[in-house]
Amino acid sequence: MYSSFIGYGALNYGQQDGFEVYNCTFDQTARGGYGIKFYEEGFSKNIKIHDNVITGAARNQSSFNFGIENWNDITNNEYYNNVIHGGFDFTHTLNSATGYTAYIHDNVIGWDAVPNHTEAGLTLEGVVYDVFVEKNHFMNLTSCVSMQFILPNAENPFNSYMENIHIRENIMEVGIVLGGWSYGAVSGIGFSEDDNTNTAKRIYIDNNTIICKGKGTRTDIYALAGIHYTCRASTQGLKIRNNIFQGFDGGYSRNGFFLGEATTSLDSLTFDNNLVYLCANSNAPTFYAGFTSGTHYDDDADNIKGLNPLFVTNADYRLTEDSPAAGTGLYIGALTDFIGTAYFNPPSIGAYEYAYPIPPPIITDYPRVFISTPDGQKFMRYGNKLIIIE
Repeated sequence: MYSSFIGYGALNYGQQDGFEVYNCTFDQTARGGYGIKFYEEGFSKNIKIHDNVITGAARNQSSFNFGIENWNDITNNEYYNNVIHGGFDFTHTLNSATGYTAYIHDNVIGWDAVPNHTEAGLTLEGVVYDVFVEKNHFMNLTSCVSMQFILPNAENPFNSYMENIHIRENIMEVGIVLGGWSYGAVSGIGFSEDDNTNTAKRIYIDNNTIICKGKGTRTDIYALAGIHYTCRASTQGLKIRNNIFQGFDGGYSRNGFFLGEATTSLDSLTFDNNLVYLCANSNAPTFYAGFTSGTHYDDDADNIKGLNPLFVTNADYRLTEDSPAAGTGLYIGALTDFIGTAYFNPPSIGAYEYAYPIPPPIITDYPRVFISTPDGQKFMRYGNKLIIIE
């Protein structure tokens, strides 16, 4: 399926109940069009978009390149086992009475090589409730998950409000290389807006492996962060637990595994049992520009700082036998890791539970997608499983 007209998708949909899209290939490589796009008005529930391959053009400075652009989910919408080369955008995902509005899991989102320009993965914006982002592999992006609190305007008269967002057990590979262009910041997870009338509550960032793979030496990359908080929204309950952060040091101005640089009202900012390696500020959180840690602040004393997590390879983030992340996490009730291995109590830190000997990969009959990394490592993807083949 092909699309070239700005603002339209190869597939447009809206106002759906029980709509399903699966086993499709969308090639949308012309500028301006999207792969799958919400269209017209109304709300969607009980939809499933899964097992598709969606390929878009690289991002440019004048238009977006969404593989999927979605609006107005209200209950039980699921997006899984997709391979998406391009952005994945959600606006106004409204509250659910049944557990979740959007469950985004087991997708591969991103590109085969570290980009030389801005490339975003998943964007949540506007009014967003009850979203679970779980067990996805975000590859070679300048922002893996972005939470954008948009300002009220004629088309959107509401203040942004985000509540009960779970980002867990994902692999996030971010970076940028020399040349090209960017909007100035590279981060695994970003919070952004410029107005203090918006609100965020109960944001959980747990058991992710967040890696910087390329940072160049560019003066227009002012900030490099695992989590970049530039948000002035009133925030209650931002919990950051059991994550691995590696390599966030090298932006010309501001760096850190957690980079806070906006005046904000924070209640309960929590850092628990994260492993932080090769990050700025001696692997501690970095605060700038009037940022205040707020009330009930956990001072990150439980974090493991400066120890190599000892991955299997620089492209395989499973833990080796001597990893300081093995069995040193905080038990938070998580059930299974990135590949379905049960977590112990206490769990390991990062997206993988430690298992020794390392089990062989699980082979299924999913369509095969071949992926290579800039350092020459090659994988074959079966569903959400990445299998080293060379």
